[in-house]
Amino acid sequence: MSKHSKIVKSSGILNNFNFQAFLVDVEVANLDPDDDRKASVKIFSWNNNIPTELQVLSFNGPNLTEGNGGPIKIKPMTACSFVAFVPGVFAYEVRVTLFETTEDVVVTSQGIEVSGNNVVGQTVLNNDFKTVELD
Repeated sequence: MSKHSKIVKSSGILNNFNFQAFLVDVEVANLDPDDDRKASVKIFSWNNNIPTELQVLSFNGPNLTEGNGGPIKIKPMTACSFVAFVPGVFAYEVRVTLFETTEDVVVTSQGIEVSGNNVVGQTVLNNDFKTVELD
């Protein structure tokens, strides 16, 4: 198992200039069959060329247990959804923090229209996230 105290991954800044995305949905899946994983998600508006943190809601596991804004423990073979509403946000970034290990964790992010469709160009797959050091 690859052990780390924490790893932060960034989507980079995503353009939403036409305000097509109504919300940002981030899915963190724990594919390990035996062990819990811990993750947190922050979503930032970059409207003023500086990151301003947005409120993020989280819903964990098959029972959609609502989170409290802090790190979420994700049970084996389940996922946690993190969402933020982004009306009026024309540029945003997703940061995912994975605690203790990144093994068997898969992260995806997508901008979602009011209709429920994905916004073209606002999907970030696991391998597209860049590890950043924010020390």
